[in-house]
Amino acid sequence: MPLPNLPALPRPAVPQTAAENTQVARTDTADLPAANAAAAEPASASQASELAQAELKKAQDRTGLSDAQVEQLQQGQDKLAAGDSATAFLLLQELNAQLQSETRSYVVQEGESLWHVAGQQAVYGNSYLWPLVWQANKDKVKQPYQLYKGLRLTVPAHPTVQEVSQALADSKASGPEGMRPATAQ
Repeated sequence: MPLPNLPALPRPAVPQTAAENTQVARTDTADLPAANAAAAEPASASQASELAQAELKKAQDRTGLSDAQVEQLQQGQDKLAAGDSATAFLLLQELNAQLQSETRSYVVQEGESLWHVAGQQAVYGNSYLWPLVWQANKDKVKQPYQLYKGLRLTVPAHPTVQEVSQALADSKASGPEGMRPATAQ
């Protein structure tokens, strides 16, 4: 279930003195991928705030968060509200990396279709989300009806609200495409 839209947080005041303007919010980049290293060192408090706000928005757009992930999201939001944008950025960037990469695995049983798989509580609990499962497994399943017993599917754990919306639209538009049962192989 997606998180509700949270109110925008007030932006911290822009530094007034030259000394405040030259302070750089430093972060430990040892654990971050090289591509994100430059983004981990905002040049100003306002840049740090903007980066943290962007990470907050990305995290709020994900579905299926665990209690611990919701808590981490709240901590990032609290840090941002308190003016600690650099810490908020790091918390939220870490959370987003986790949400984007977290997957589950599902083994297809004889007679199951993508419709059945998506409807399983361990997957999405909503059969209309079968296009999400298919999209994540197009390397193994060229067509939605090409399932077979024993096939191990990868299921994205935290699709975005937009991905869920698109999957619902695709499911309704394609009719029974995802409902054909798996065959024994």
